[in-house]
Amino acid sequence: KATSFRRNLLQDQREIQVTDFGAGSKVFNSNMRMVSKIAATAGMTKKRGRLLTNTTAHFKPKEILEIGTSLGIATAFMLQVSLNFIGLRYLMN
Repeated sequence: KATSFRRNLLQDQREIQVTDFGAGSKVFNSNMRMVSKIAATAGMTKKRGRLLTNTTAHFKPKEILEIGTSLGIATAFMLQVSLNFIGLRYLMN
């Protein structure tokens, strides 16, 4: 589930190198970042996750294109509900 995916990222202590093709980060000073800190500042809170899930369930889009994902937390919330209403199951590691 998307909530457990998010929770796992919040606990992930690995450090990764990030290449930023945008305006740069206002939060991080280095391109080496801990996954847990990226997840904590990604903006996808539990409340926003529920809102995104409910909005996706309401509109039932046939296609979803998300541009500019960070760790894919928002994508996971939309995927979870989208696959439920089209009758597919999936696994997230």
